[in-house]
Amino acid sequence: MIASALSPRPRPRLKGFALALLLTATGCQENRDPSTADGTLHVFRDAVMKKDGPAILGHCSAATTAQLKELHALVRAQAQAIQTGYPAEHKVAAKAAYPPGVLEAETPEALFAALMDRGLGELDTSEGLGSGLTATAVTQSDADHASVQTRAGETVDFVRESGAWKTTVFEREIKARLNQATQFQQTLNENLKVVAELNRLQQLRQGKPGEAPSPSSTP
Repeated sequence: MIASALSPRPRPRLKGFALALLLTATGCQENRDPSTADGTLHVFRDAVMKKDGPAILGHCSAATTAQLKELHALVRAQAQAIQTGYPAEHKVAAKAAYPPGVLEAETPEALFAALMDRGLGELDTSEGLGSGLTATAVTQSDADHASVQTRAGETVDFVRESGAWKTTVFEREIKARLNQATQFQQTLNENLKVVAELNRLQQLRQGKPGEAPSPSSTP
């Protein structure tokens, strides 16, 4: 769901919101039974329409939340490393490589909200939208896996966990952001080595003038 969330380049919208952009209010007769995959889709859609980040996350699979927690722990460690290990003149550039609110997120839920902020903020929830995420058919490969087809022609996958259906729609994007943060960690480690070497050389010079390479600007 979090396309290029940690990239210093302009951030594409969350892929999951390609679905959300087609949401609309539907008739009162539709299924909202959370014990069914199509009912869960409609409840999930309603949470997106309300721009309710915690509720959206509550409908996500355990794999999604586990990867989110791993991403949060990694980003928090990176924030601490930048704060304590980078020279003051390089901290601003390093922090600018992350979207607003990401480094400051104190919980996985806050991180999820920060990553979704732009997509939700730009989401048009007026009644003029199409009926995109209204279910038209449900296919179950087994008792714990279901795919729901929508009027927008999308397929939304669900898994049954502890008797409830959870969507996997954001798993791929969270995993991609985790992979990207892992790559950032390698750059961060290299930069911290450069900083340590600069400090060592400075101590050896005992204040004598000289130029040395600067750490990379990202992260």
